[in-house]
Amino acid sequence: MARWSFRLGLTVWALGLVAAAIVATAGVSYFMVARLSHEEALARAERAAERALGARARGLDPELFEAGTGVEVAVRDRAEIAGAFDDPRVPLWREALEGGGAASIVDAEVGAVAVRALTGEPSPGVLEARIPAAAVEAPVRRFAARVLAASLLVALAAALTAAFAARRLGGPLAQLARAAERLEAGELGRPIPSPGGTETAALGATLERARVRLAEAGAELERRRSELESVVAGIAEGVVAVDRDRRVRYLSVPAAALLGVEPSQAVGRFCGDLLRPQAVDGVRPCDDACPILHARFRGASHAVELLEAAGEPARPVVIGASAPSGGLQVLILREESQVEAAQRARDAAVADLSHELQTPLAAQGASLELLRERVTESDPHALDLVLALEAGTARLRRLIDNLLESVRIESGQLSVRHVPVDLEEVFEEAVAMTRPLAGRRRQRLEVELPHPPPALTGDPQRLGQVLVNLLSNASKYGPEGSTVRLGATADGERIGLWVEDEGPGFQEPAPRAAARFRRGPSEPRQEGSGLGLWICRSILERHGGSLAVTRADGRTRVTAELPARGAT
Repeated sequence: MARWSFRLGLTVWALGLVAAAIVATAGVSYFMVARLSHEEALARAERAAERALGARARGLDPELFEAGTGVEVAVRDRAEIAGAFDDPRVPLWREALEGGGAASIVDAEVGAVAVRALTGEPSPGVLEARIPAAAVEAPVRRFAARVLAASLLVALAAALTAAFAARRLGGPLAQLARAAERLEAGELGRPIPSPGGTETAALGATLERARVRLAEAGAELERRRSELESVVAGIAEGVVAVDRDRRVRYLSVPAAALLGVEPSQAVGRFCGDLLRPQAVDGVRPCDDACPILHARFRGASHAVELLEAAGEPARPVVIGASAPSGGLQVLILREESQVEAAQRARDAAVADLSHELQTPLAAQGASLELLRERVTESDPHALDLVLALEAGTARLRRLIDNLLESVRIESGQLSVRHVPVDLEEVFEEAVAMTRPLAGRRRQRLEVELPHPPPALTGDPQRLGQVLVNLLSNASKYGPEGSTVRLGATADGERIGLWVEDEGPGFQEPAPRAAARFRRGPSEPRQEGSGLGLWICRSILERHGGSLAVTRADGRTRVTAELPARGAT
């Protein structure tokens, strides 16, 4: 249908151009011929009038003189002219009487008329020579007939030429149209021809190159899809892909077995209806704590949820959610192992215990602060006991905080903000929190913060936690009466927050020293969980930073290296 429409349209377009040219040419020619015919008729009438006037002067009959020439000659006396009113030639007769002669094409019925005044004073009348209208229009009608015949011949020739051109052009274009339809339908196996002239051949060659590239891209896509399916099939865990509306777009066989559904029945369903997580306090995790939404806005995350598979009791399943990519998010599902269940129970017990201990510790700290205000320097022994109790309470509080923080890190719940950081405020809070420890060991805290402070973006609370841990370690392992220094340096795109002490330093590289539950040189009086540096490293890694340790001139410097504001 499209092929015939193109050919018909091309034929009609060509015929329209030819018809417009014929009409324009014929119209101009018709008016030119009509004008020339009228001028010729007037000239003949005037010549006939002059000859008839000469014949009358010689005494001959003017009508007989012009007989057989197609010119009608008549004499009109003055009385006839005066009594005529309706004849269209009256103005010419009167003009001739007044000026001696006149000529004009009167109308479509009279024709061409030339009038001459007869001699005499006053003139007895006029002599009229008339060529009938039929004789005037005859050449025009003959020309119109010939033009019509010629136009019909030209139109016929144009139609044949247009049909031939449409066939020659429409055939190659129809082939290319069919080839384009095959491309649209995904048939990439058949080559595309290059028919016709230069332009259609170039179009065909372009489509053929596009077909080859599409075929190659399709083959590559199929190869990668097969590889991806092989990789996914080899994964023991279940793989689920969801779109922005959290509707399932893909479900692997292990995931289908884990959830007790058929893969074909899962596509298009809301993930919460497919996973069926057990509600907590009447609220499904999908509505309140969905790991998919957490990963979408805060990065990759994982959670342990009780899933109610069809026909089976609820069982804990580890759900790992990735950040969105290409409009999809991938979930990794696997049953929680016994080790992970034990670890989760341990972390829950540690979190509960730590939470329960924070309230009495806070009350104890407030009581010790009030007691220290009542103990005077006159009783140094009591004051030392109160300070020792305060230091022990602060150590215990930090231990509990570190245990809680380690549980958050292990469960993937540690998140950091990225806001402008006021380093002066962070330094002041860190020094205020560690000053009792340093005072207990008669240590001096010195701050070397450049002015203005370096511009830094991060989480002020987490960075303050890093500095508190570093200062606590420096105070704990530094000698009594020594100096602990805290400062910052800026070097291009990196900022270093450092703590320096006069202790023995690390006996192993920084990565190993910052491992979980790793402690420095053991001393009887030192107590701790070995979590401080590990927590510092975890927080710094989430800021895009790292932990470095250097030693020079008998002093150990631990530096938290961070990217400057705006650095990538």
